[in-house]
Amino acid sequence: MKPICCGDRQDAELLLAAGSDGLTIDEINPVWLKTAAAPMVGSLTEKVNIDVDQILGAFHFLKDRVEHVIVEGAGGWMVPIHLNHTVLTVQNILGRGLRCAGFV
Repeated sequence: MKPICCGDRQDAELLLAAGSDGLTIDEINPVWLKTAAAPMVGSLTEKVNIDVDQILGAFHFLKDRVEHVIVEGAGGWMVPIHLNHTVLTVQNILGRGLRCAGFV
């Protein structure tokens, strides 16, 4: 499962081809943002709300249909659905004993 794709859907299509028969691309990849950017940027650009409950529902649907579900997460330590790089940057600044004056 690839919960969120940004840009093309090639990764999800490869997962679909490698996975169990009878599944659809929308079951493997419930959120597809055509903007090739971080999910937060893509969702803002496309005016789409990333619904985590929808993603969890898709996961549970797959879990009930196949023996194992492997989930490909988005890159980054803090799951970049919303403010990943900002969170990582602020934490790094604070971790170095500095103060973050703000971000735009």
